[in-house]
Amino acid sequence: MLHRIILSTIVLYHMSILTICAQIVNNGAAITISSGATLRLETSLLNNAGTLQNNGIIEVAGSFTNSASFTSGTNSLVKFTGAATASVTSGSGIFQHVELAKTAQTVQLTDDMTIQGQLDFSAPANKLILGDNDVILGSAATITGAGSDKYLATNGTGIVRKNITQSGTFTFPVGDLTGSRYTPLTIAYTGSMTTLANIAVKVSDVVHPSKPADADAFITRYWSVSGSGISNYNATCTGTYLSDDVSGTAALIKGASYSSSAWNYAGASGSTLNVVGTVSALNGDFTGTNFFGRATLKVFLAGPLSGTTMTTALNSLLPLTTPYTAAPWNAPSVTVTSVPATATDWVLVEARDPDNPATIIAQSSGFLLSDGSIVAPNGSSFQIKNALPTSIIAIHHRNHLSIRTPAGLNLVTPALHDFTTAGSQAYVNPAISNPNMHQIGTVFAMWAGNANSNLNIRYTGPFNDNTVLLNTILSGSKSAILSNVYSLGDFNMNGTVRYTGPFNDNTVLLNFTLGGSKSAIYTQHL
Repeated sequence: MLHRIILSTIVLYHMSILTICAQIVNNGAAITISSGATLRLETSLLNNAGTLQNNGIIEVAGSFTNSASFTSGTNSLVKFTGAATASVTSGSGIFQHVELAKTAQTVQLTDDMTIQGQLDFSAPANKLILGDNDVILGSAATITGAGSDKYLATNGTGIVRKNITQSGTFTFPVGDLTGSRYTPLTIAYTGSMTTLANIAVKVSDVVHPSKPADADAFITRYWSVSGSGISNYNATCTGTYLSDDVSGTAALIKGASYSSSAWNYAGASGSTLNVVGTVSALNGDFTGTNFFGRATLKVFLAGPLSGTTMTTALNSLLPLTTPYTAAPWNAPSVTVTSVPATATDWVLVEARDPDNPATIIAQSSGFLLSDGSIVAPNGSSFQIKNALPTSIIAIHHRNHLSIRTPAGLNLVTPALHDFTTAGSQAYVNPAISNPNMHQIGTVFAMWAGNANSNLNIRYTGPFNDNTVLLNTILSGSKSAILSNVYSLGDFNMNGTVRYTGPFNDNTVLLNFTLGGSKSAIYTQHL
């Protein structure tokens, strides 16, 4: 049976301790707990009317409900104890210090809770459950004691909001309601703050609803981050996730932010159960996915080039699946339902380690358009999954010599890299005597004629391209003509393979590429 004490007036002075086993209901009295005094309640406190002034300690084993006047002194503390779940109704009151010291139980908010001093999780398995309510932390507020089974559970629309006055770092100790699922987000932020500046966080234990369609490595949770009153905002976010949040290969999961319907991978990295990223959008989400590097590239193939555009004669013959899955490329397969109308051919783009350019980090196929631009298989802006934020980029084509950038490119905020403007736009191997690209008029292009897709173009000698063209592709007949084909021997990429006659591929190989020298050998600069 619940007993109630209805008070008229009570004052607890310094060093006094009052323990009450019944429920306290204040219907209009003035209750004052002086500094150094403790009011210990074995059940609940209901402040329905009157005033409650706490300058000392209120220990409550039940619920704390304020619907009148509640004020907190600078060093005051409200401590939640006992073995039962409890709720907090703040009303218009503001807490100074709050301690969760219950016996493996939770405290549920029924409205917003503002804390100016310290929120301390002093006992195991204590959770402050937000539901659809917010926890508002003053600019000087701190949170201590949070850990694997004690944290703020954001199980509804409620957020944890931290008021800030200057650049700094704050860990939002958030997690799931069920079990011990602590997944904090640490934000190291800079910017210019107004008097109302704040950052707010909640975590959701679900896959981000706009996860990139091609992502096959990601975490099944994300943090919503919002804020206001900050200009020139920039932050490094570090999110901690759980092992069962991982979908796919954990080593490929990097920090990813989402804002204004776009993904950003600035500063993206990851380690065991952590994702890191640099965020400049004040309102958005943070999670972990594959890193998707963006590259803006322009390149010409010498074979189909005429002036400053390339033919699209092969467009209707292009396969719907990338041709680069086989050796020597061994790239991931990708299949499309249609080919861009201005596509010249498929190309393969590699991301390589800038510290060790021979090391291939990632490969992605795309379409090379007639103007030299490279687009994703679906025709959108080109991306390279699982690249490094700064990567050397190599371009491969099935019957042209490969090229690569001299140095790493920024794949987070990419600028156009135009291979066509100068030989210096591609890496020059000092050990190779032939030029790295074929200069045609004022533009530069990849060398044509590599019928066997190896490292060089040659007319005679071992593994030469003339033999592949004549004997392998044309079955030894110089008069043979293959029409409407997608073939390695089609050096000018007009859909026809022939050894003699107009627009023949032997002339492209011998005269156009090798300058008429049957002994010349052109080697790619990788």
